Amino acid sequence: MTAWPQAGLVMSACLALGLLGPIDPSAAHLLSAGGIAVWCAAAALEAPAGRLRGLRALAAGLAGAGGVALLGRSQGAPAGLAVMGAVVLCVPCRGRRGATVFLGALLAAAVALERVSSPAGVCHALSLAVSRAAGAATGQSLALGPSASGLGLLGVVLLLLAAFRGRTSAPASRMLACVVLWPVWVAALPSLAAWRPEWLFGDGGLLNMAREHPHAAAQSLTRALFHASWIWLGVLCAVGLAFRKDGDAGPVRPSWMWAAPAAVLACAVSALVCFEAVWPRPDRRPGGVVLVEDPSFDLAIPSRERLGIGASGMFGLLGRYLELDGHGLSTHRRPLSAETLEEASVVMVVLPTTPFQPPELARLDRYVRSGGSLLVLADHTDLLGSMGPVNQIASPHGIEALFDSAYPASREWRGCLRPSLRGEPFHATGIGTGCSLRIRRGVRPIVTGRYALADAGDRGNAGYGGFLGDYAYQPGERLGDLVLAAEARPGSGRLVVFGDTSSFQNPALPWSFPFVASLFEELSRPAQRWRLTVSFAAGLLAAALLAVVAAGRRTAAAVWSIVLLGASCAVQAAAVPQPAVDRLEPDAPVALVDDGRLSGFSRQLWTDGSIGGLLANLQRAGMLPIVVREKMARRLPGPEALGVLVAPRASMTQAEALDLAAHIDRGGDVLVAAGGPDAEAVAPLLSLHGLRILGTMPLGPVPVRPDMREDEYRRARAGPQLRNAWPIERSGTGVTLSRFSAFGHDVVLESRSRQPGGGRLIVIADPELPTDRVLENEWAAWEGNVDLLAAILAGRER
Repeated sequence: MTAWPQAGLVMSACLALGLLGPIDPSAAHLLSAGGIAVWCAAAALEAPAGRLRGLRALAAGLAGAGGVALLGRSQGAPAGLAVMGAVVLCVPCRGRRGATVFLGALLAAAVALERVSSPAGVCHALSLAVSRAAGAATGQSLALGPSASGLGLLGVVLLLLAAFRGRTSAPASRMLACVVLWPVWVAALPSLAAWRPEWLFGDGGLLNMAREHPHAAAQSLTRALFHASWIWLGVLCAVGLAFRKDGDAGPVRPSWMWAAPAAVLACAVSALVCFEAVWPRPDRRPGGVVLVEDPSFDLAIPSRERLGIGASGMFGLLGRYLELDGHGLSTHRRPLSAETLEEASVVMVVLPTTPFQPPELARLDRYVRSGGSLLVLADHTDLLGSMGPVNQIASPHGIEALFDSAYPASREWRGCLRPSLRGEPFHATGIGTGCSLRIRRGVRPIVTGRYALADAGDRGNAGYGGFLGDYAYQPGERLGDLVLAAEARPGSGRLVVFGDTSSFQNPALPWSFPFVASLFEELSRPAQRWRLTVSFAAGLLAAALLAVVAAGRRTAAAVWSIVLLGASCAVQAAAVPQPAVDRLEPDAPVALVDDGRLSGFSRQLWTDGSIGGLLANLQRAGMLPIVVREKMARRLPGPEALGVLVAPRASMTQAEALDLAAHIDRGGDVLVAAGGPDAEAVAPLLSLHGLRILGTMPLGPVPVRPDMREDEYRRARAGPQLRNAWPIERSGTGVTLSRFSAFGHDVVLESRSRQPGGGRLIVIADPELPTDRVLENEWAAWEGNVDLLAAILAGRER
């Protein structure tokens, strides 16, 4: 087999591991599936004529590509690597043995690095040391983490060369050439990234499809530094794979000398992983969450008197969201008494602005060491003087908040976060702009900003500037692999420190609730130190398995690694606790917003296309909105819940439409905001109520005209304004009520169920009305639209 299929294989593996820059996760998994398809296509082309081996390779490639795209996206990198290994085993080709060894060893390495933090810390220290040395040699100031310097890609390619080594391919010289090139690459990286062609990073460029303003992502230079990893991978493949002999043409001879130890190690690792995953966790500790009050934050909730998402308050709704998952929250002033701490399951210290006195620090330390959980929230650049008090608590346990701001290389940290071991929902952590953390040995990172910049703070930028820096990469600033949240285990308790407060604030909670609920679910249960021991032992055994597979280069050893580790990863994924959204009580006052139908709204807060204003209005109406990625038709807990669909592009099935109709018949409400392009997607549900959006008759903006006088415009703000309206046609005899009409057509309509006590189907034939552009943005709102939505939501009869 030639070298280019091996390049496709290593690209697929690197994408599964997230080593090729801040790529959208869905796109990354599709590209990873494409790499496996390339491997299988090469095997089919090399199959002898007249045999079915080529068809077998193509069939395995198609099945494997789908498995990598689906399982890798939902279950993480180990599952994706296991699927790749299974596909390679099914493909008859000359390179099968080397590919199997490569993927088996890489899977063992992934499991080991997830569970043993020491190698990751060594890699980070090595990357910083090499980048600083390379910078000093070239007159630059560099501090690059492994994700920025390309150390992870170097390790993967070296493992590939070791797996495909042959008697005549001189792998040692190629591996040495790759290692020598690494510091050269690091030294040249800033100059290379400074070349930013418009077709890549310009407005709508290939790597800027979201049309981000450069300052929104710490300038395009930061983005370029990470996306240059594609060039580095190409250089490594050219040096390591070009013009080399396969070295894998010999027959596969099983060797018990390597297969037996691999089988024993793989069985041991799998047993430990499965034991840790399936062993029941202890019940929650008695008591509730204690929030320590401080003048630095407020407990306000969204109200009609304060329009604008930025005026929605900070932590006022946190208690209500936690109640959805069975946690009670109470607030207490400092100093905290011993009695208050004894009755708390979790203590939450947020932005403390005054130093802690020694007796209070001693009480907090005793509380944690005796089994309690302490959650500390800091923020960027010593905001309001909170860095000192936070470090008073955290520094003795190996965690330190730094005077900087952690900026992602893409908006909303999309594709920039490193998943943690326990599979928390990382699709929406709610993390915004906070500080990074410095951790010592023994501290476990919970959230890592793999593709992020540590922008140094500026004491001269006081007031509203909040000591923020220049929002851009400057020489010497740390780049890549920033710790954003970390956990220490003093005594028998937990200390968790976040460098940001955004995840727990009112505007972010609709997105971050699954993540926040998972965090409090873990913190409210007694810590079991034996789990750390078991996890560490599994990581050490996985590292030993990596050595056996890579050194032995035998298919039998690699098969044990892939099959057993893949099975244990599947068991671990299946044992993840039930999501908080699925634990809601039937009377939970929630509004589930569907984000599983390729919806047309933006997932980035504070942008015109976002639905932040809609979420704030739902909170203002007394509901707790939660954005769910999975289709929400069967996740609505009871008649108190509101289902929301905004500009869905993927059509719902008849069964899903019947589920939503049944929810309406039980007394629940469903709100649909759609236009002509979305008419077919919602037609199955609307037709059950005799309604249809006329997708061939756009009404356009209603009623604002470009020639309005200023006084007319002010009066118009008191009424609804639709930016992209479409007419609704009634064809049934159900009970309907027109809420807003224009040009003789219904535009906002509600249809009530015929069942006694039934709910309503509310249709807004304008997909842009719920967006920030039309409804409510950060500091302003269109009062008429706010009033229209409030009147619709207030019409719920309970």
